[in-house]
Amino acid sequence: MKILVTGCAGFIGSHTVEYLLSQGVEVIGIDNFDNFYSREIKLQNLSASHVSPLFTFVEGDICSSSDLSNLPSGISGVIHLAARAGVRPSILNPEAYIHTNISGTQNILSWMGKRKIRNLVFASSSSVYGDVTPLPFREDALVAEPVSPYAWTKRCGELMTFTAHHLNQLSVVNLRIFTAYGPRQRPDLAIRKFQNLLSGERQFQSMEMEAQQEIIPSFRIWSWESGRPWFSLNKRNPCMKSSTSEVRTRFPCQNSSGLSERCWAVSRF
Repeated sequence: MKILVTGCAGFIGSHTVEYLLSQGVEVIGIDNFDNFYSREIKLQNLSASHVSPLFTFVEGDICSSSDLSNLPSGISGVIHLAARAGVRPSILNPEAYIHTNISGTQNILSWMGKRKIRNLVFASSSSVYGDVTPLPFREDALVAEPVSPYAWTKRCGELMTFTAHHLNQLSVVNLRIFTAYGPRQRPDLAIRKFQNLLSGERQFQSMEMEAQQEIIPSFRIWSWESGRPWFSLNKRNPCMKSSTSEVRTRFPCQNSSGLSERCWAVSRF
């Protein structure tokens, strides 16, 4: 078995590659090292995979038909993780999201058709649920009102894979991923920023200013030593109306009375 993983140098992609390799699967990885964050971080993400003889890396762009046509033969399935991520940046630059998330996905589907590859896992997003989807979320819910360009490009991807399934008998799994976190998480996400702040890697003022620009409704991080908040933020960004998931990360700390407690850092995406 030989699997293509797009976006293989990212957070989820690099872990996916490592898991497949651990199962004895031959993996072809493609990534264009988009400058959304550091190339060096992505190279480090792939460092463990590069030692495996089962792994072949191709630096290329899913939006380039020629890059896809040069991929090795014999691929039996695709895990399509490559995408332009982030809700707020998509509002500022929707054209870039159309290019990568829609045109790039269509390139993958067209290439799969030419290669007669019939198995696809597509990384969609929980953002497709928007504001009006009743809780708890259901896979068969009508998701017709996305509230950011990122969300509707991901919903377009779902519709495109459904059409490919209908017309070409493509076997498809669409994953609506909520907030994934862990080692190698993107440096722009709130949980990673909290971690950096607590470990002393970031200046307080810089972190506070960046946090106010993030899509974070409220959080408070306390100082272990003083028992006082380092900073609190309770400012609802208009983009938060697209919240579809809440991730709560616990940090051990003390309150102002010196009593041990758990403080919640809350991030929504």
